[in-house]
Amino acid sequence: MKKYFFYLGLLSLGFGFQGHELQAQRGFRGGFGGRPHFYQHDVFIHNTFYERPRIDVFQPRVFRTFDNLPLGYRTFGWEGRNFYFHGGFYYDYFENKYRIIAPPFGFTLDVLPDNYFSFEWGGVPHFYYHGVFYRRENNVYVVEEPIVGAVVYEIPEQDAEIVTINNNNYYEINGYLYQKGKTNSKTSYTVVGKYQNNKNKQPIDSPSTYPNN
Repeated sequence: MKKYFFYLGLLSLGFGFQGHELQAQRGFRGGFGGRPHFYQHDVFIHNTFYERPRIDVFQPRVFRTFDNLPLGYRTFGWEGRNFYFHGGFYYDYFENKYRIIAPPFGFTLDVLPDNYFSFEWGGVPHFYYHGVFYRRENNVYVVEEPIVGAVVYEIPEQDAEIVTINNNNYYEINGYLYQKGKTNSKTSYTVVGKYQNNKNKQPIDSPSTYPNN
């Protein structure tokens, strides 16, 4: 199991969805049949609050789906829903298919996925694997919100939604906005903001993360 510790001002680590055991059968596009569209939502970007700006969805999210779960999966109940976990991937059951999703914040695991990355932020240990950030609490690992200001060198673009806000493009993953750029001559993605539900900056899930079911 590889561990890397960072003591820099910005988090620098690479990640992405790779090596899944099953072949996706089809993709379920969340919202509007996968067509480009727009909506309005409060957002917090670069320490600035924007009240209900127009958010144009250039690339709608595609949920990768499967007929069956991989062997050895684990089942968890969370707030009345069943989630399934295997190899660092999270699934739920929707329209007679299993689909890869982002886990809810606060979800806990007793062991981290193989090949996770370790880093320190503000002197506190954090962990990361396949677009999901974790912190340790007692004897479990808690899915935490991405750290605004963190810089990473790869994101699971195929599981993200590409949106335009105020003429800037972002990758939206589980309610958080990543902006593509260059760091040390490498392609990088900075966590620059998140969706909000009011001016008190209380974070909420992306409105397109989970289609109604």
